[in-house]
Amino acid sequence: MTQFTWDTRELLLLQAIAAADDVPVDAEELAETVEGLEHESLMRVLRSLARAEYIEATLVEPDQTDYPVRVGNSRLTERGKVAVGAWPSEAAAGERFLRAVEPLVESENDPVKRTRLQALPDAAQTLGASVLSTVLSQAASDLLRHLSLDSITCPVARWPFRDSP
Repeated sequence: MTQFTWDTRELLLLQAIAAADDVPVDAEELAETVEGLEHESLMRVLRSLARAEYIEATLVEPDQTDYPVRVGNSRLTERGKVAVGAWPSEAAAGERFLRAVEPLVESENDPVKRTRLQALPDAAQTLGASVLSTVLSQAASDLLRHLSLDSITCPVARWPFRDSP
């Protein structure tokens, strides 16, 4: 039977890497994070996190072993940052947008505009968080392009978020 280890191994390692505050971390520094995790298992977990694009790391993998013998320069990727709550998820963009609409509804005096604004949460729920985020991203990109600002770095306009432009 496969054991679910996300909360007891992978997530703890990701949190330790996040705590390093974007300074690359070596496996030796991470070894103390998960109590009882043997060196070979730690190396396999770090390799899995790298292959699943939760971390970027330098893996030394000789042919003689089925695990890396050294892992260095570990950093979180966008996916890793989302996993530890250090980066917004796709759903978060839609949620932030809807929270921003609430005060607009309350302050709007025109009944037609107010009704339209009130309909946004239902429409967003029908669309789903991913579609709403895509729509918001495209709108932001179009606006920046229209204003000739498309070369600036704007995470909302580059949905999904990426670590590098």
